[in-house]
Amino acid sequence: MGKKREAIKQVEQVDVDVSRAVSGWRESQPVKALGWFGKMTDQPPLYAFIGGIAAAALIRRDTRLLQSSARMLAAHWAGIRAKNAVKNAVDRTRPQMLIDEGRYEAGKGSRPEKAFSSFPSGHTVGAVAIARVVARDYPEHRLPAYALATLAAFTRIAKCDHFLSDTIAGALIGWGAERVSYRRSLTPEPA
Repeated sequence: MGKKREAIKQVEQVDVDVSRAVSGWRESQPVKALGWFGKMTDQPPLYAFIGGIAAAALIRRDTRLLQSSARMLAAHWAGIRAKNAVKNAVDRTRPQMLIDEGRYEAGKGSRPEKAFSSFPSGHTVGAVAIARVVARDYPEHRLPAYALATLAAFTRIAKCDHFLSDTIAGALIGWGAERVSYRRSLTPEPA
């Protein structure tokens, strides 16, 4: 077995171990109570959040906030496009299948079913992309923004919706999407 395949196997084993360790919590009251928050980091609620920020900026005539909402939209959109490309390239069962059926599979993407689309976490992509915009545009709010993005990732793991590495990959994609969209927003207009 090559080094790359061995490293992947080690990550998968950590993922399986973590999911088994937290599986007893997924029906607990604290995780259920936080479950709504995880749902708020899905695509439609985040787009609605961004729209609300833009509307507030327009009402307040706050150019800085309006520009920030535009960057949130660009970062989230770019992150979701990247996440979709990875999900199409990789099949991976979700932790629920591992916990409920004892089944784990991963491989080259060919199955469109939700049960085989664990990698990466789209909720984490969006939460981190938006947190990065907030941290860049409003650095005084970076800690709460990052804390909320971390909480979003944690809820996905605790509910056995995603493996640990799914959320790490989602965070990296969200981080990168914000970085790319920010750099593009600084590109001067062609003459």
